[in-house]
Amino acid sequence: MKNEKGQVLVLFIMILPLLLLGGACIVDSSYMLYQKNRLDNINRDVLNSVNNSSSLSEEVIDEIIRENDAKIVNDEISIDEKIVIKNHVMVDSLFGKIIGIDKYRVNSEVSVKAKRLILDIDSLKNIDNTGNYSVINNNVIYDGGLVFKDSDLVINNFNMNGDFEINISFSFEKNGNLLEFNNLLINISNDELFINGKRVTSLKIGEKYDLVITKDRVVLNGDSSVSSNDIDNYSGDLIIGKGFSGKIEFIKIYNIGN
Repeated sequence: MKNEKGQVLVLFIMILPLLLLGGACIVDSSYMLYQKNRLDNINRDVLNSVNNSSSLSEEVIDEIIRENDAKIVNDEISIDEKIVIKNHVMVDSLFGKIIGIDKYRVNSEVSVKAKRLILDIDSLKNIDNTGNYSVINNNVIYDGGLVFKDSDLVINNFNMNGDFEINISFSFEKNGNLLEFNNLLINISNDELFINGKRVTSLKIGEKYDLVITKDRVVLNGDSSVSSNDIDNYSGDLIIGKGFSGKIEFIKIYNIGN
């Protein structure tokens, strides 16, 4: 019996370093995974931030990332149809030092379709009957937005090809068309919002609404479950506020990379 106990003790002593090494590897691997998730989350937050910003540049992205963590090394930042971030951070080893590993390199690569602002009605405040922009009559008033009184704002030869996103903030006093663009029609009829003839929801006069439209979804006041639409889009004249009375605080239209 004593001999068997001695053999077990010797075997345990022999296996103990392997158990410690295995445990160290598990702890270090878990720590590296945590650091990778943290780095990925920083990059995704940065992408979401800059993709909804008017100031989009590689320098801005680099600066925001470093503000989150000065230890992050940006290996590649590119802006084309996609915004791509490739970077890494060197992480101190917890137990790897036992086998001579002082630091681990944690890599991250994230990307998102680039969103470019191609129209901002706010930028038209000082444009009237010049260039490609024209006001059909004098009832469109620029005052922190567009105030319509049965008037139209026409933008000739507008191009919205590819994936797009339309942001509209508005309140209405009378039914009419918010926006027309070839086969895309956003209108209010009998105090209800329609997109391409499909009812989205009921509206109330005087209340403010924020509407986001893409090729496959409609978001009203943050509710993404409102509806979905498959909208084709082409080049043509963009007509805003036809037969509509109310206030459009802004219209922003983005092209989104493939």
